[in-house]
Amino acid sequence: MRKIQLSAKAVKTHLRYFKRKINPALKEERSNPAYIPTSKILSELKAKMNLPWNEQQIRNEFMSQHRLFLEYVERNYRAFAIGKLKDLENLDAVIQRDFPLVYQMIRLKERSYSEHLNKLFGYQRFKVKDFFYYIKKKALDNIGMDRYSSRAQIEIVNILKANYPKLSKEIGLCLGQGTLNAAECGQQFQKLKQLNISMDNFRQMDIFQKEWNDYHFVMESGIRVCPYCNRQYITPILSDNGKMRADIDHFLPKCDYPYFSMSLYNLVPVCKSCNQALKGDRKFTFANISPYEEHIGEHFRFEADVLTFEVSTVTNSLGAAEQHLDIFKIESLYNYHRNQVEELVKKRKAYPDDYIHDLYEKNKAYFNSELEIKQIIVGYIDDESRLNDEAFLKFRRDLAEQLGFLSGNSRSRIGKLKNIVAGPRQTRPIP
Repeated sequence: MRKIQLSAKAVKTHLRYFKRKINPALKEERSNPAYIPTSKILSELKAKMNLPWNEQQIRNEFMSQHRLFLEYVERNYRAFAIGKLKDLENLDAVIQRDFPLVYQMIRLKERSYSEHLNKLFGYQRFKVKDFFYYIKKKALDNIGMDRYSSRAQIEIVNILKANYPKLSKEIGLCLGQGTLNAAECGQQFQKLKQLNISMDNFRQMDIFQKEWNDYHFVMESGIRVCPYCNRQYITPILSDNGKMRADIDHFLPKCDYPYFSMSLYNLVPVCKSCNQALKGDRKFTFANISPYEEHIGEHFRFEADVLTFEVSTVTNSLGAAEQHLDIFKIESLYNYHRNQVEELVKKRKAYPDDYIHDLYEKNKAYFNSELEIKQIIVGYIDDESRLNDEAFLKFRRDLAEQLGFLSGNSRSRIGKLKNIVAGPRQTRPIP
């Protein structure tokens, strides 16, 4: 639950994608608008904004603002593409002020204009193609050709064997036996069940090249665990016979903010539970906590009762933090993991610091510090910057701190812990 830090490469690549793929579509729409509002929609807009004009005047003014709005996006494409949340808020304020008909048209009950802009900005085109497509494209680039040929087939085999040496025999049997046309080569490629790209090997396989898509984005982000809940892994796998990736949540909903539907910092890789089941149709605004802007985990901490192992959350700020915990049902979901609380309580009693110190003294050749031994035994990390690396790290670190693993007064805490557990059954956390 740490703030997400995207790489400079991801930011640069997304900016280039926006300029090359989205700006031309906006320019074409300005020259030849594909969207013309109907009389019914104009009537709804007139009533909502209490406009004094007739239908034709409203249509003319809207079409003028529509073109000027698209021109504004083109001129400020950098801010739309890679602007942070505050930048997007400023852009939204300008749109609301300078293009009021555009702004209100998007928010009509009739969503045709919002849907049109979403198509125009092209989020649906931001989708990965087949794995074979990228391998074939890489092969063609390597041999300097534009069309598939027997030479491309040979290069495809070379690329695959270089990146999957353990599968060389299977690759040769599927793709290296006789000349195959492009369709046949693709069909044979799908038979290689163990070929895939994951976060662990995609940097070694430079097959995306100038392409930019949802899988590339999630892999380049390096996010392994959902930043909303820190419970679910979201690591992607790309293959021709089975694809898996995180959901990409539009932090600001694309129905109300279609012009931010391809803004990099509005795209958040998250687990399906958080995106589809919990957040669902709830609409975030600029007031919500974005994982690109803040360390969500710093707004609250987990605590547990050492007798019942019940989990609770304690917030150190009101408003957005409490809303986040409520939307994603953090406290309720983590109470499904009371077994981890029980485990940590037992480990705290079994491993006082004196014992850990003795372990370290006897095993200095294998460990760098007593802290390293604690982290291995208990299953937490001291480095808060790595809380997004694995599931439950925020949870286990907070409990480790509560139980005294992270502080120097563990002896008194362990004594109190044993007294509580041995005493009358009553609910109370460790002092």
